Amino acid sequence: PVVIVDELLDDEPETSPPVAQDDDDDDDDDDDDDDDDFYADMDASALVRLTLATMKRFVDQTLNESPPELSPLEKSILEANGVSYGDVNDARMQAEEMAAVLDVFQSSLLDIAPMPVDRYYSIAMLACEIGNLNNDVRRDILKTTNGVERLRRVLTELDNVVGMAQARKMANSITDQADEETKDLK
Repeated sequence: PVVIVDELLDDEPETSPPVAQDDDDDDDDDDDDDDDDFYADMDASALVRLTLATMKRFVDQTLNESPPELSPLEKSILEANGVSYGDVNDARMQAEEMAAVLDVFQSSLLDIAPMPVDRYYSIAMLACEIGNLNNDVRRDILKTTNGVERLRRVLTELDNVVGMAQARKMANSITDQADEETKDLK
């Protein structure tokens, strides 16, 4: 499907720091939006640094999770069973490409986007692409005309993705450790 997007230009960034809002009137104890509160107090430069660092963490996780190169024996076993080993290596190549794109992006960010407004936009869009965020989030981000708010939204979503990946890795390591202990008992 082809989508035509009319570019919504960003508003000029505010030069004053964000004003902290008092939540004294909030009597309910919902802690569902703690992440939003954490990012709401950050200025634009901190959001940029944290978004780039979170993208780097995501790429590093993806590189570490991707399977190692297959040995010739593994390739022949897969071929004998009719399984294409190209699919296994695609994840690795995609992770390496993602790392290369991020490195080039970071090294030439000032050349690509000299104005802060453009920088906020390009960082948020790349974070969406790298984090493979869902279409609803991408749609919201395209509609947002405040670059700092866009960064906050992307950072929240990307941080959730990174956190879930870390939780999965930890759960897998605990499961693997329990499996090893069970084997030792037998």
